[in-house]
Amino acid sequence: MDIKLLAVELESFAERRWKAVVPLITQHHCGDLLEVLDGITDADDYSRRLHNNTQRIQRAFRNDTANYRQQARELAPAIRAAMDAEKAKREDRYSRAAIANKECIEATSAVLTGEPQEVVHQETIEAIDALAKLAGVKVHIIYAQQRAA
Repeated sequence: MDIKLLAVELESFAERRWKAVVPLITQHHCGDLLEVLDGITDADDYSRRLHNNTQRIQRAFRNDTANYRQQARELAPAIRAAMDAEKAKREDRYSRAAIANKECIEATSAVLTGEPQEVVHQETIEAIDALAKLAGVKVHIIYAQQRAA
């Protein structure tokens, strides 16, 4: 793995969101270079550890000495795993949004093209389900009888 290319990718990945990225990297790190963040309930202690981990990661990839190159090699697998996991989450989110959009379009099209009520009903249920998944909620649909006017 080319450390210099990983450094460029890491800087692009983190941008100004180091406080969000460092816990992801720390979670995947299996050595003793970074301080553990899981289970830390004291806010000051967590902040201190987060700051220390951020500094260690940035120094390892921004400085060019034998010591920092070795640290970068040790951190590389955790950084790659964190970036890959975040990319997969993002792609999953985009996929769910695309599915919800498609289902809503199908429901709207069923109404506008004069499809039978059963088709409109089914397409609408599918759209509601897809939107609920996108929002991360579960929806229970209760069928109510229509009343005569």
